[in-house]
Amino acid sequence: MASAALTPAFGLLALIGLVPAYYLFRSLPGTTRGASRIPVAERHSWPAWILAAMLLLVGAAAIFGGISLVRDGFGMPLSWLHQTPFTSWALPGIALLIGVAVPQLTALGLIVSGHRWALAGGYLAGLGLVAWIAVQMLVLQRYHVMQPAIAAAGATEVLLAWLWQRAGAAPGGSRARLAHRPAH
Repeated sequence: MASAALTPAFGLLALIGLVPAYYLFRSLPGTTRGASRIPVAERHSWPAWILAAMLLLVGAAAIFGGISLVRDGFGMPLSWLHQTPFTSWALPGIALLIGVAVPQLTALGLIVSGHRWALAGGYLAGLGLVAWIAVQMLVLQRYHVMQPAIAAAGATEVLLAWLWQRAGAAPGGSRARLAHRPAH
């Protein structure tokens, strides 16, 4: 299940996955060279609710994984840490809690509360998850079947944030409905 043979390939794929994210952020509506603004989604649409569900699922899994790593290494051998600066799984578990669970659940909270930074939080949580896997593979030099699945979850979060943003900007989207709402 674990081998270092595919680490460079999946590490490269994770880094290549950041290229579309760069172009996505570069082409956001309302951005100009040298100055950009944080995109704001006006209302919750189906992509926002699916994104919220994914953030909850990934955040809960990160809490479970982080606590398991701190407690007993999640059953993984200490020999996997020999090429790293770590001597136990406790610090990687804490890093998982801080680096994955906190951003995922923070973005979830922003979406549920309707905060103006919710859309940006969705983008950043997804990109952070992809970056987490890239760093994990570079540090551990190990491949596990869950790594591409988790990287795909991060990419899906970015896609859902983009779909949410597009749903609010499209004709008939929430921005159009708000603009054509009759005054009372």
